[in-house]
Amino acid sequence: VEILRQIRTSFTFILKMLTSLRADLTLLGGRFDRLLEMSERARRAVKEKKKREEQQQLQQQQQLQLQPPPPETQQYEQNPPTITPSTNTGMPPPPPK
Repeated sequence: VEILRQIRTSFTFILKMLTSLRADLTLLGGRFDRLLEMSERARRAVKEKKKREEQQQLQQQQQLQLQPPPPETQQYEQNPPTITPSTNTGMPPPPPK
Protein backbone atom coordinates (compact mmCIF):
# COMPACT_ATOMS: atom_id res chain seq x y z
CA VAL A 1 0.00 0.00 0.00
CA GLU A 2 2.89 2.36 0.85
CA ILE A 3 4.54 1.73 -2.53
CA LEU A 4 1.27 2.52 -4.33
CA ARG A 5 0.98 5.78 -2.40
CA GLN A 6 4.56 6.73 -3.35
CA ILE A 7 3.89 5.90 -7.01
CA ARG A 8 0.69 7.97 -6.90
CA THR A 9 2.53 10.90 -5.29
CA SER A 10 5.28 10.64 -7.93
CA PHE A 11 2.71 10.56 -10.75
CA THR A 12 0.90 13.55 -9.27
CA PHE A 13 4.20 15.42 -9.04
CA ILE A 14 5.13 14.50 -12.62
CA LEU A 15 1.67 15.56 -13.81
CA LYS A 16 2.01 18.93 -12.04
CA MET A 17 5.45 19.44 -13.56
CA LEU A 18 4.17 18.59 -17.04
CA THR A 19 1.22 20.96 -16.62
CA SER A 20 3.57 23.71 -15.46
CA LEU A 21 5.91 22.99 -18.38
CA ARG A 22 3.00 23.12 -20.81
CA ALA A 23 1.92 26.49 -19.39
CA ASP A 24 5.48 27.80 -19.70
CA LEU A 25 5.73 26.58 -23.29
CA THR A 26 2.39 28.17 -24.15
CA LEU A 27 3.57 31.45 -22.63
CA LEU A 28 6.87 31.17 -24.51
CA GLY A 29 5.01 30.39 -27.72
CA GLY A 30 2.88 33.49 -27.30
CA ARG A 31 5.95 35.61 -26.66
CA PHE A 32 7.70 34.08 -29.65
CA ASP A 33 4.69 34.87 -31.86
CA ARG A 34 4.70 38.46 -30.60
CA LEU A 35 8.43 38.73 -31.28
CA LEU A 36 7.96 37.43 -34.81
CA GLU A 37 5.11 39.87 -35.38
CA MET A 38 7.15 42.79 -34.02
CA SER A 39 10.18 41.96 -36.16
CA GLU A 40 7.93 41.63 -39.23
CA ARG A 41 6.37 45.04 -38.46
CA ALA A 42 9.80 46.59 -38.00
CA ARG A 43 10.99 45.12 -41.30
CA ARG A 44 7.92 46.50 -43.09
CA ALA A 45 8.40 49.92 -41.47
CA VAL A 46 12.02 50.04 -42.66
CA LYS A 47 10.95 49.08 -46.20
CA GLU A 48 8.23 51.75 -46.23
CA LYS A 49 10.63 54.39 -44.89
CA LYS A 50 13.15 53.51 -47.57
CA LYS A 51 10.46 53.71 -50.26
CA ARG A 52 9.27 57.10 -48.95
CA GLU A 53 12.83 58.45 -48.95
CA GLU A 54 13.40 57.25 -52.51
CA GLN A 55 10.14 58.86 -53.65
CA GLN A 56 11.09 62.09 -51.88
CA GLN A 57 14.49 62.12 -53.60
CA LEU A 58 12.83 61.45 -56.95
CA GLN A 59 10.38 64.31 -56.39
CA GLN A 60 13.20 66.64 -55.40
CA GLN A 61 15.13 65.72 -58.55
CA GLN A 62 12.05 66.32 -60.69
CA GLN A 63 11.43 69.68 -59.01
CA LEU A 64 15.04 70.69 -59.57
CA GLN A 65 14.73 69.81 -63.25
CA LEU A 66 11.53 71.86 -63.57
CA GLN A 67 12.80 74.95 -61.77
CA PRO A 68 14.66 77.58 -63.80
CA PRO A 69 18.13 78.32 -62.46
CA PRO A 70 18.29 81.16 -59.95
CA PRO A 71 18.70 84.64 -61.51
CA GLU A 72 22.26 85.11 -60.28
CA THR A 73 23.27 81.97 -62.19
CA GLN A 74 21.67 83.27 -65.38
CA GLN A 75 23.36 86.62 -64.89
CA TYR A 76 26.71 84.91 -64.32
CA GLU A 77 26.35 82.87 -67.51
CA GLN A 78 25.45 85.99 -69.56
CA ASN A 79 28.30 88.20 -68.31
CA PRO A 80 31.02 86.34 -66.44
CA PRO A 81 32.86 88.49 -63.92
CA THR A 82 36.00 90.14 -65.17
CA ILE A 83 39.04 88.89 -63.37
CA THR A 84 41.14 91.73 -62.04
CA PRO A 85 44.67 91.01 -60.86
CA SER A 86 44.90 91.04 -57.11
CA THR A 87 46.96 93.74 -55.51
CA ASN A 88 47.65 91.71 -52.39
CA THR A 89 49.57 88.74 -53.78
CA GLY A 90 52.71 89.24 -51.74
CA MET A 91 54.71 89.59 -54.97
CA PRO A 92 56.38 92.86 -55.96
CA PRO A 93 54.50 94.72 -58.69
CA PRO A 94 55.83 94.17 -62.20
CA PRO A 95 58.34 96.84 -63.24
CA PRO A 96 56.82 99.55 -65.43
CA LYS A 97 57.78 99.35 -69.08
